[in-house]
Amino acid sequence: DLVLVLDTSGTIVEYFPAPTVRRPPFLPSEKILDRTYNEILPTEIAGLFEEAIVGIMADSQSRTFEFSLFPDVDEFIGLVTMSPLLGESEYPTGFLVVIRDVTSDRTARRELDRLHRSNTLLLQSVGEGIYDADFRASFMNPAALAMLGFTEAEVLGQDQHALLHHHRQDGTSYPAEECPIGMTMKDGRVRHVEDEWFWRKDG
Repeated sequence: DLVLVLDTSGTIVEYFPAPTVRRPPFLPSEKILDRTYNEILPTEIAGLFEEAIVGIMADSQSRTFEFSLFPDVDEFIGLVTMSPLLGESEYPTGFLVVIRDVTSDRTARRELDRLHRSNTLLLQSVGEGIYDADFRASFMNPAALAMLGFTEAEVLGQDQHALLHHHRQDGTSYPAEECPIGMTMKDGRVRHVEDEWFWRKDG
């Protein structure tokens, strides 16, 4: 992490760069000591620093916030933790600022969110009935709900086998461990089965 120490006027009095991580693009390579954060920070980020300082001066509680910059092509996302430096006075005598580069973490999270939205849209749009076959259902797409006559609220959180796969065609009981879904849950093997019976809500 990169560490800055500010006095109460916002002047940088100490600066500890992190040699193994990317430097925030707003920090010049030349001397930054004895300069205020307003002098070196872009306006929008300086506003976040000022808001944090005002809050800390009011209650002496640390503040955490993120900022995002797009220098050239590469994005830089920083996580800032600002804490009060307390002396004998009841008010802060300065501020400890820790800046962490969280760009890769946030970028990966955005990509996972995008993939999740894409997969959800695909599952919701196909005509085949799809649901998760864990012991307690957490997903069933609209096609499966329509085929089986259930609402989503009636399905989610329920034992899917007991709800809709509990008997064979001849009416005999169908133990979960004997059905291909239960077997696949147990051993992880892929199975394809035809003429499997599922029971609608109306029987």
